[in-house]
Amino acid sequence: MTSYSHRSQFPINVILIQPYYDHETFPSLSDLVDFESTSKHRQFPIHVKDKVFYIDAELFAKHSDYFKTMFENKYFKESSQGKLEIFDETPEDIHQLITAISPNYLGLYPDDVTEQNVCTLLRLCDKYLVSNLKQCSMDFLNDYDASKRPLDLVLRLLHQLCFSLQACYDHDEILKENANLAMYSCLNELMKPANSKEFFKLRAEMSNEDKNLQKIFDAIIRSNAIFEHRLSYDEEVQGLGCHQCSKRTRVTRFNHGKSLMLSLCKCCNQEIIFQFTGILILHLLEPQIY
Repeated sequence: MTSYSHRSQFPINVILIQPYYDHETFPSLSDLVDFESTSKHRQFPIHVKDKVFYIDAELFAKHSDYFKTMFENKYFKESSQGKLEIFDETPEDIHQLITAISPNYLGLYPDDVTEQNVCTLLRLCDKYLVSNLKQCSMDFLNDYDASKRPLDLVLRLLHQLCFSLQACYDHDEILKENANLAMYSCLNELMKPANSKEFFKLRAEMSNEDKNLQKIFDAIIRSNAIFEHRLSYDEEVQGLGCHQCSKRTRVTRFNHGKSLMLSLCKCCNQEIIFQFTGILILHLLEPQIY
């Protein structure tokens, strides 16, 4: 039987004890914040095209040098007008940034960095000088283990790394290196023979979503840089076999009428990466991607 306090009719065990049963927990998604409405602390409006989001000015000033300068300097138009207008971003991208910085209704921070938003967060963290969140996103890429993640999310991360962050790579060598590591992990997993059935299932389901996804699929299957027992860069020119496994390379031609999954031995896969040290893996796929 549930005990009640003498001062209220609210069960003590709900306050003091962790929930044991589903009916004692919060309903699914009940912690999500509606950033399109104001609250006690979220009063500052950000206008993004046809959407208006409300943020906690003090919280954003703490996390972002951009917002700190804007809020503290009354000479900024945004500060004097009491609002920020953003014309060069989508509401969806700004919402991802706001969600990652802000706590939810339970006062907790969700798992803010995922395959779907890491590239958007990195780009916006650079733009709005959100250093802590950028470091979390960099750590996500650096520690990324594609073998422990669903294959569809691995594919989406590779897609984002190839097509969403090109402008950031030129001025941030550390980001470039972390992106390279994550791409290597993604490619390793996508090219495993054990994943070939799921790979082609995803290809059938997702190719029509985005033309760039189709380019990724085709590049993985058809690129000259990816086939069974890939020749090293130098030995390919000489027409020799793979120097890692001493096997002659069997060049497999792509047949549009037949499913085909091409893979690399582990040593040859490493050879591809090290031969192009300092160059993003997507450059290996350029003939098919661009």
